[in-house]
Amino acid sequence: MKYLKWAGSHLRDACIYFTVFQFVVAALFQLTAESGGKGEFLIFSVEIAVFVFSFVLAAAADIFRIKNVSLGIKLLLHFLCCLAAVYILFRIISRNMFKANSFLYVMVGFAFLYVVGALIAVLVIRLVKKKKSDEAEYESQFNSQGKGKKK
Repeated sequence: MKYLKWAGSHLRDACIYFTVFQFVVAALFQLTAESGGKGEFLIFSVEIAVFVFSFVLAAAADIFRIKNVSLGIKLLLHFLCCLAAVYILFRIISRNMFKANSFLYVMVGFAFLYVVGALIAVLVIRLVKKKKSDEAEYESQFNSQGKGKKK
């Protein structure tokens, strides 16, 4: 039952990502010279690539729910999953939409943006944790007689 709950949650997240990325891909198709902005329907292989991309991103998001793993390992695994998702997406789409030489720029650009975003996220997380630990009130571990804390 726990697996079905996870699968349903994962599929829901993938569908949300899919919907958002469908609008992005449709906008890109509108802007390319190949489609001429005539509102052509998206190619089925692109639809499949966007869904696989969304599914892998949903799986990558689940990495942060793993307990007993350091944030650095989680970020590395998340980065690799996201990089694989971008590779799958743009490798399939690149045959239809992008020039082959721009594929490398997309991968390097994504990696750069990910690293910048991850650094910002880690800094914010550390600042919030530090602020919480600074604001925590001191609670005496001993009562007035020097014995352990009563429960």
